[in-house]
Amino acid sequence: AIFGFVSMIRIWFAACMPMGTASWACTGYKLLLCCLLEGLCFLIFSSNVCADGATDSGQKFKVDCRVDRGARVGIAAVVFWLVAALSVLNVDPPVDDIYGPIAVQKVVTKTETINPDGTKDVKTETRSYYV
Repeated sequence: AIFGFVSMIRIWFAACMPMGTASWACTGYKLLLCCLLEGLCFLIFSSNVCADGATDSGQKFKVDCRVDRGARVGIAAVVFWLVAALSVLNVDPPVDDIYGPIAVQKVVTKTETINPDGTKDVKTETRSYYV
């Protein structure tokens, strides 16, 4: 629940405080972890508690393990966590366009060298500056 809450807050604030691609992917992986951990809760149905009502201390209880309201909500949670994780992982993070588009200044430098045998070597170097 903590991972899901933190991820939800991060996604909410992504609109006004953009984050990098790595941070956005980390949020998606946390949502995927929530899906996995919620799905692991269903291992209780294959444990000794549901099989014969026994616990580790040897006590026996009468149990009725079936998919009821709580389990259905858990199944829905697994589906929603998965949809949220896949959505975040497949969509690029929101961009910060408050300052307008980023201007790129490209500088191309050509160096021409004449070898002793009369051939020319041309070396081109391109640098981009973000203004």
